[in-house]
Amino acid sequence: MYLHHIAIGVTDIEASLDFYQRILGFTFSRTVQFRGSDIPFLELNGCTLELILVKEVTKDLGEHHFCFEVPHLKETIRRLLAEDIPLLEGPYQLENLQTVFFQGPSGEVIEFLQRA
Repeated sequence: MYLHHIAIGVTDIEASLDFYQRILGFTFSRTVQFRGSDIPFLELNGCTLELILVKEVTKDLGEHHFCFEVPHLKETIRRLLAEDIPLLEGPYQLENLQTVFFQGPSGEVIEFLQRA
């Protein structure tokens, strides 16, 4: 298992794209459609950053999560459910992968995905 990507909530997609690309050196990778939104992904030295639009800045910006790529998603889901880890959403089929979201012990959102 390894860390696949990091997602952050932002209030202005264009300003965030400018900052991460122009200031920090990320390059645009792709846009994924999910839940009716276009979500941009950026890359830098093997690090993938997902930018999720949120309506306002609050203590909790919302859609923060981290993601692990696993070889067998169904087995991972079975194992987590057997340990009474709360399933938040999914599984979903997206482009060339399957994904599911669970809640960690402190309320953090953890995504697990398997490439097709």
